[in-house]
Amino acid sequence: MIISSIQNPKIKYYKNLAESKERRKNKHFIVEGIREISLALKKKWKIHTLFLCEEIYKPDDSYPITIQNTPIISITPTVFAKIAYRENSQGVAAIFEYPSWNISHIPIASKKLLYLVLENIEKPGNIGALFRTADAAGVDGIFISDEQTDILNPNAIRSSMGCVFTVPFVIESQKKIYTFLKEKNITIFTTDLKANNLYTQCNLKENIALVFGSEAEGISSFWKKNADKTIKIQMMGEIDSLNVSVSASIIIYEALRQRNSNYV
Repeated sequence: MIISSIQNPKIKYYKNLAESKERRKNKHFIVEGIREISLALKKKWKIHTLFLCEEIYKPDDSYPITIQNTPIISITPTVFAKIAYRENSQGVAAIFEYPSWNISHIPIASKKLLYLVLENIEKPGNIGALFRTADAAGVDGIFISDEQTDILNPNAIRSSMGCVFTVPFVIESQKKIYTFLKEKNITIFTTDLKANNLYTQCNLKENIALVFGSEAEGISSFWKKNADKTIKIQMMGEIDSLNVSVSASIIIYEALRQRNSNYV
């Protein structure tokens, strides 16, 4: 059977999941595109339903989609065009189940650790860019210290190119994150234009967590008070701030530079 009507209950349910309140209520979220679905499956995220438009879909050997015991719903190109949240979704879309957030899932490797703590990052594009950088740089895990941050927003998933599935993350309270970091002897860094030290003047080789907040409000007083060290990125022009994903990338890659060189 091929669904050809957008009034079908399964199609309506999928479309409703574009809204944050529906995702949170039903504990389901949507993923579109071959790479994104493949990465989610590879990392053992639990799929609920797969929607497939066979007239559009072309398998990609680099990103296989292999599922078992999961409903596959065939739909027409017209219906797919109506439900697709993004362009170029390649004829495949899926509903996945929310994971159970658990701070114990954050890896604790034997090597020097590099974590991110994100607070009040509202723009999906910034969330996605932060996860892409974290994936590229081999960040060990991301802590979300604000339950309102919508990590599983379709735009965040798209802009991350599926990296929200490849980088371990957890949504937890400030206090629980702080306790975890202190128990693991992680040095907490924040950024501030008034800081005395440039990011290049600090030792980023140790076990560290870099805290970043929204561009509009920055980080909360909690993280300012509990940070071990405060650093800054030198601003040479007229403006006094950078996009949060750019700031994070600069400091993350400085940490990698130090760890992969004879930096003293």
